[in-house]
Amino acid sequence: MTSVTLEVRLSDQVGALERVLGLLRRRALPIEEMSVSRRSEVELDVLLHVSSDQAANEKSLAERAIAELSNLLAVRSVRHIVTPELEHDTHQTEG
Repeated sequence: MTSVTLEVRLSDQVGALERVLGLLRRRALPIEEMSVSRRSEVELDVLLHVSSDQAANEKSLAERAIAELSNLLAVRSVRHIVTPELEHDTHQTEG
């Protein structure tokens, strides 16, 4: 399972966060984790970790989410944060 991380910067207006959450619910995006922090007096940052069952869907999932979130009035920017995949090697040592 792959994960897409999006950073959504939005104006701190009444109802702005609710509109973002409403869009995510309506589109049934598989949100794994979400965090909200105040960037400044007038802006909020929302970090979203969206899961995808297939690696091939990662790009289309990110593009779809960015396009739909960008259409919201209070959203100032949306960016896809690419994080390197961590590889876990499981080596067994003989004793």
